Amino acid sequence: MADKKVLWILADNRTGSVAQARGIAQQLDTERYDVIEKKLDYTKLSGLPNFVRADTLVGLSTASKASIKAPWPDLVLSVVGPCPWHAILKRKIRRQNLFS
Repeated sequence: MADKKVLWILADNRTGSVAQARGIAQQLDTERYDVIEKKLDYTKLSGLPNFVRADTLVGLSTASKASIKAPWPDLVLSVVGPCPWHAILKRKIRRQNLFS
């Protein structure tokens, strides 16, 4: 069988959203996917407006930033409402995959 695909779950403090993402991931074929949960913790700077933070990771804890690194996943799963953090992280991961 070919190499397993890697799926990251972006898990923050929204327990309902995290539970939904875990439920979706549990339905995947474990012989085809390795599921890794990335815990996202926020700092006080996360309350800054989007136009100030722009497309950066300002507002994520040091540990959260450190966990977002290569090897990059094939898929990213997050279940949230309008949350710019997940979109920013997905764009960062996509760029890393394209240029690595």
